Amino acid sequence: IGLGYIGLPTAVTVATAGHQVLGIDINKLAVDTINAGGVHIREPKLDALVRATVANGKFSSKTQLELGDQNDVYIIAVPTPFKANKKPDLSFVQAAVESLAPFLKKGDCVILESTSPVGSTAQIAAWLSTLRTDLSIPIENMEGDYDISIAYCPERVLPGNILHEIVHNDRIIGGLTQACAGKVHAFYKTFVQGECIKTNARTAAMCKLTENAYRDVNIAFAN
Repeated sequence: IGLGYIGLPTAVTVATAGHQVLGIDINKLAVDTINAGGVHIREPKLDALVRATVANGKFSSKTQLELGDQNDVYIIAVPTPFKANKKPDLSFVQAAVESLAPFLKKGDCVILESTSPVGSTAQIAAWLSTLRTDLSIPIENMEGDYDISIAYCPERVLPGNILHEIVHNDRIIGGLTQACAGKVHAFYKTFVQGECIKTNARTAAMCKLTENAYRDVNIAFAN
């Protein structure tokens, strides 16, 4: 969900690995462009992968999920901008969760990749608990059985080299529980050649924010 500079490269990478992928974006122009085998963002070699995966039927896109769509893994890669008061705006994440909630079934995974504050993954679980009272939704560090696996797996790529880095960079797999981390780890290992490090969702979020802060300080110092 979200076919921007992270979502689209991720979608075609997963499709290239052999999975059947459905991309969702509210931008109809972007969806129409992708389904025609084109791209709406600039990234080296992305156009060729989009053409190939659309042509072989492994990747398609639409503006919303519909009755009959059968998915096992949902990856949320939507914008997380700042509000005027410099507080994070999770409204796009919440909208994505609300759009996928009616389609969840037992055994599915929900993965957040968007840069987000610590605690956002637990917030997703809270939203889903309200939206799907018929499903058992995990809470942080719980043990026992539940129906849905939830994890935070932040993207960590640089524009211009995204397609290589999605596959070869190490990844942090932050499960809401240990079992969530294990299930989502197995999915990422189907297309990631770098090391996939399992941890909890709060640690994964802190790793992402610390990495960004470190990079920002380096750039500021150089400037």
